Parts: sequence; C-alpha cells; structure tokens
Amino acid sequence: MKKKILTVITVLATAASCAFSVTACGGNGNQTGRPEWTIETAYAEAQDLGYEGTLEQFLEQIKGKDGADGKDGTGIQSVGIDSNGNLLITLTTGTQLNLGNVVGKDGQDGLNGSDGLSAYQIWLNNGHEGTEEDFLEWLKGDDGKDGVDGSNGDDGKDGSDGLSAYQIWLNNGHEGSEEDFLEWLKGDDGKGIDRIEKTSSDGLVDTYTIYFTDGTFTTFEITNGGTDQSQENTQGLDFYPLDDGTYGVACGNAKYLSEIVIPATYNGKAVTTIVDVAFSSCANLKSIAIPDSVTTIGNSTFASCTSLTSINIPNSVISIDNAAFGNCTSLTSIDIPNSVISIGDYAFENCTSLEQVKLNEGLKTIGYGTFTGCNSLKELSIPSSVTTIAYRTIVSCSSLSKIIFNEGTQSIEGGALTYCPALKEIVIPKSITYIDSSAFEMCDNLSTIYYCGETEQWTKLNFKSNANVYYYSESKPTEEGNYWHYVDGVPTVW
Repeated sequence: MKKKILTVITVLATAASCAFSVTACGGNGNQTGRPEWTIETAYAEAQDLGYEGTLEQFLEQIKGKDGADGKDGTGIQSVGIDSNGNLLITLTTGTQLNLGNVVGKDGQDGLNGSDGLSAYQIWLNNGHEGTEEDFLEWLKGDDGKDGVDGSNGDDGKDGSDGLSAYQIWLNNGHEGSEEDFLEWLKGDDGKGIDRIEKTSSDGLVDTYTIYFTDGTFTTFEITNGGTDQSQENTQGLDFYPLDDGTYGVACGNAKYLSEIVIPATYNGKAVTTIVDVAFSSCANLKSIAIPDSVTTIGNSTFASCTSLTSINIPNSVISIDNAAFGNCTSLTSIDIPNSVISIGDYAFENCTSLEQVKLNEGLKTIGYGTFTGCNSLKELSIPSSVTTIAYRTIVSCSSLSKIIFNEGTQSIEGGALTYCPALKEIVIPKSITYIDSSAFEMCDNLSTIYYCGETEQWTKLNFKSNANVYYYSESKPTEEGNYWHYVDGVPTVW
C-alpha cells in the first residue's frame, strides 16, 4: 500500500511540475478544461491516498534537481576619472569604457580659463542629442536578460538592473541632486592667459591679442574716440552709458586742457549728450569742438568756463539747458543753429564779453533770464519761430541798443526786457497781437519803434510809450507822417 501511495505521489508531483513548467514558459495553464494542478491540490490528493507527511516534507520529496542559474545581465560596476582626466565606466562584465578627457589642465597663473567640458557636453559633442535627463538614462546599464530555465527546475533569476552613474555616485558617499553630480563631473579650469599684447593701431582703433597657455589666441579692439589728431585733446574725458544705448561725456581728467575735441563715438556708440556740469569751472578751457552726434547740452555744462572764447554748436543739438554757458565771461560770440528748439533759463547769464548772438529759425522757446548781464551785447534779432517773449528774457544788458522782433512773434510779456538803459530802437512785426504795458520796463531811453503794420493795427494794440512810432512803407509816402523802410537791411525813416 505504501508503495502505491509513493507511486501516486510521484505522478502527482510530476503533474504539478509540468504545470509550473508550462506556466513559466508562457503557455496557458488550463487549455483542456481539466482541473488545474497545483502544489496544494497535489498535496491534498496525496493525503486522500494516505500520505501522512507535512507539506514541507511533501515538497522536499517531489523537488527536482536545481537547474543552472541564468546569466546575469550587464550593468555598470563603477564610474571614475583617472589621473589623465579620462572618464572611465567599468561594466559588471569587467569591460572598461573610456569616454575621453573631461578634466582640463590647470590654467597658469592669470585669468581663469574656460571651464572643462562636462560629461553631458562630451556626450553631445559625440553626436548624441537630448537633455541631461536623456544623458543620465543613456548611462544606465541595459536590463539583464532572463535566465535560462533549469531542467524541471525553478525559473532562472533575472539579471539585476545596471546602476546609473548618478546612483553609483550616491552609493560612494556623495550627496546632492543630478545637477550637483553633473557639476562634479566638470573638469577643473582649463587654459589660462599667457600674455596680452597690443598688435596694431591706426590711431583711432587699437588691436590687442590675448595668447593662451594652450597655444591658442584671440583678438579684440578698443576704440579711442575722436580722430588721430585729436587724441591728445580728448585724453581723460569721462563717458557715461545712457538709457538709450548712447553715451554722455564729461570733462574727467581733461579739466586742465585748453582745447578739447569731443569724439562722435565711444565704444562704437554715439556720444549724444554733454551731461550736466560736464565742463563746469574748467578755467583753462579756451575752445571746444562738439561733434554732430550731440543732441543735448546739459544744465550748467560750461558754467564758469572763464577762459572759453568760442564754441561751435553743431546742427544736431536740440536743446541748450539751464545755465549751460552761465558766467562764461570770455565768450564773445555764439551761433545757435536752427536745430535748437529751446534755450533754458539763464543759459547765457553774465556772459559779459558776449557781443554777437545769432538765433536761427527753428528756435521756439527762450527761457527766463537767458540773456542777463550780457553787458557787451549791442543788438539782438529774435527769429519768427519764437512766438512769445516771456517775462525777463532779457535783463540788465547795459549796452543793448537795438532789438528786432521778426514776423511771427505774437506777444511780448510784461518785463520781457528789463533795465536795458541803452535800448533806443525796436522793430515790431505786424504779427504782434499783444504787448504788455511793462514789456520794456526801465528801458527809459527807448525813442524809436519801427512797426511793420499800419496805424490802425498799432492803435488796437493799445501800447502806451513815449517813443516815436514809425509805420512801414515800401515806397515814399505822398502824405506827411512817420514812415520807414529798409535800406541795406537797416530801418530808415523816410
């Protein structure tokens, strides 16, 4: 009976083993509709037949011989950098991969060289494409293949997944993110600077060459500004970057020079502004050339330049700001180009030597006290583009004897001319619609007014003055009266 039981157990064990083999190899476990054999059903059947052992004893009795283990998959065993700076990856098979040098040579003393390439950058340079995450995924070892089934045994063990370089880095005691790992992989600083030489110059542009410790070199240029002839005059000027991408200029260390030429460009960009107080109190400055790139002459730019005798304002300047030339006591003449729209308050205050001022068409605004204390100024012509002569535009010009308001001027405000004791004659256009009763305050010697309109128009202005008023007539009038005309540009009574 016992022998029969053992025989049945063997049959049951064989059936159970076959069932597992079919399942392990990918077959369907119950394709015929028969009861599915398992260890548990086989053990229960054996008990029904009289088997008295435990389940463990039953398993030991039916156990077949172990099949051979499947081969392990190939993974990464270690990652390191050798003494030559090469990145080495050792696989679990013993094979070693050399990914090339990732450590730059130490730069010599001087400026730091460029950073060595990261492993990720080398990967890209070798023809790969992708993000740093793609690179890390690429570094992983391939999954190990399934082990070969043992004969009537359990499945072979799966090969272990190969560790990523980042995971091996962590396992070796490092801490940090993948970004920290990539930074760690970078080489040390590479090449350094051996020397810098000035290799050429045309006076305006200097060319320099930087020689590196690895034998390579690069060049760059420095623009000196101005022209070759004017370098000595512009030496030491200060330049300031402006919000619009251009530069402003100031005196800097040029304050002791007597002649200055401002360059049109600096660092390849236009010089557009002479900044506030840029050359203020440069007592030695006698003349200054302004390039046609400049649009603004700032507040008090040349204030108290007591030796300045002449200045050329280019036809690019739009505004001359407050007190720009105040107290330039040696300045004798000034020509305001037609590009200038506004002249600020006190722009020429106390320019005591100023004899000639030319104001061109285009000017719209003359500020408060613009011509104050200009004691050498004898005659002034206001362009037609200036429609209003504001309060105290011309004050205390003790030698001013004649002023001409051209056709286009519409109003002369109260106190527009104040305390000009030498003023004797004025020319007023018929475009004038308003003259304040105090327009020529304390101009007690005003004796002649040349009016370009007719008697009726003048009467409507309701301007009271002790001066004689003359009315314009191209030809000599047949009737008697106060009439005038031009002779060679000079107002002359008929």
